[in-house]
Amino acid sequence: MHVAKCKKISRVGFRHDRVVILSTHNIFMVSSKGASKILPIIELKYIVKSLVSNELLLYFDQSYDIRMILESRIDFLALINLRFALLCP
Repeated sequence: MHVAKCKKISRVGFRHDRVVILSTHNIFMVSSKGASKILPIIELKYIVKSLVSNELLLYFDQSYDIRMILESRIDFLALINLRFALLCP
């Protein structure tokens, strides 16, 4: 399990403070109001990372995409790559 602070970026460009929780099978986006999104890792299709900033885009096939800025992007990517390789061959 990995817990990190992030800023979710909306389609318009607004930034929202969130906490992202990576469990063994799901990604949880938690706001001050509660769990806003629960996304299964098995539905994850692509991981796109920026070369110039800490931005990260998680593309889900059936759901919507998550664009976020993570402070601990390297740790998050290492863990999600392990889960992605196991669950989405």
